Amino acid sequence: MPVLGEPAPVADVWGHPTWPARPAPLAGPPAVGGGRAPLACLASAWGSHALGMSVRQVPTLRVTAHPLTGKRMINDYVVDGDLGRGSFGNVKLAHDDRTGECVAIKIVQREAPRRLGVPYTPRKTDERLVREIRAMSRCQDPHVVQLYEVIDDPNSRRLFLVLEYMPGGALVWQDTLQRPALTFNDTRYIMRGVTEGLASLHACGVIHRDIKPANILLADDGMPKISDFGCAYVRPTLGTAETLSSATDPLLARTFGTPSFFAPELCRDASQGPPVTKAIDVWALGATLYCLLFGHPPFWADTEYLLLECILHDDYAIPATMGVDGRPIGPRPPRWPSHHATGPASSLRPRSDEAEITTHLLDRLLDKDPRTRLTLDEALLHPFLAAGPPSRVSSDDRLGPDSSFRTTSQPSIGSSPARHRPWH
Repeated sequence: MPVLGEPAPVADVWGHPTWPARPAPLAGPPAVGGGRAPLACLASAWGSHALGMSVRQVPTLRVTAHPLTGKRMINDYVVDGDLGRGSFGNVKLAHDDRTGECVAIKIVQREAPRRLGVPYTPRKTDERLVREIRAMSRCQDPHVVQLYEVIDDPNSRRLFLVLEYMPGGALVWQDTLQRPALTFNDTRYIMRGVTEGLASLHACGVIHRDIKPANILLADDGMPKISDFGCAYVRPTLGTAETLSSATDPLLARTFGTPSFFAPELCRDASQGPPVTKAIDVWALGATLYCLLFGHPPFWADTEYLLLECILHDDYAIPATMGVDGRPIGPRPPRWPSHHATGPASSLRPRSDEAEITTHLLDRLLDKDPRTRLTLDEALLHPFLAAGPPSRVSSDDRLGPDSSFRTTSQPSIGSSPARHRPWH
């Protein structure tokens, strides 16, 4: 049914019951952002200084039918099918009718639906959109999903974000039994790219606040890219009306992100919590590394309250093997008393260089003290990431959608300078 006050063609398009099957991506798309001249910034909710010069801003929405195929068109983009649905909007697969480039179009409501028990307000929804748009327009990095265009028609209740299309989809990091789905070297390659992308975001003044495996997407060649910036904090720039409230309010900070990946400083009582810093992304990066290696988060509990208590007070255990290829690494029980059973240190077997390197990086990323936690610059120099990570994955080497993917090159950590363990 058309929405009151919504232009009829828009309502008809999004009320359509079915969409054509997703076609194969067109061969040879042009380079990212090619031919996209920026327009003058709109007087919109995100301010006149918010968007980067690489993001095109369009004030007019046109919904038509393609003259040859009859498919629906959003401005110059032909809609080919559905990519996904979420609480804040739908994502469509489309291609640019001018260039053939495949894109993803995220369609989001300006106002949250009025639902019983859901305390969203138009302002809260707008703030989430503002955060996402500001964050994505700040950073142009190969390991960050790119925002190409914002279609912001004041006569429509929807915003249209034209995004880089990621044919590889979401990273598959665990199987149905919560075991790891990636090999050890796959994990090194993924983590190197994510760490580089996160370092670029921090350099651009963006704290992601929701780093986790589900927010890692893969390009066609297997390159990992960080996505989903709805929780991001963007450092204010000169001339904007932004404030530091979302970075200094501990209670507000705990409403963003995913509890399993919360840093300990976010788990304290709200009256004691410190400002949000880059260190919370570093902790989440460590929790993500743990997930990729072992197939489950480092901490878990029956309730959110108990989970936060575990993160704040408990140590994590290291299983006997890591990766789908079963590389030996442990077992190592928690290093101090907790709710988990502990074992004698003498039960640990002699460990390989790669096991020592991996454990060392986990311990430094998952340091409960944000003041001594590893920085991203230090992480990029760590042997786990710096000692010859596997080369980029080709489309011919990837496995099926329910499996991991193989790397075209898997150098041995043992042959690297890390053999001398200078990182102790």
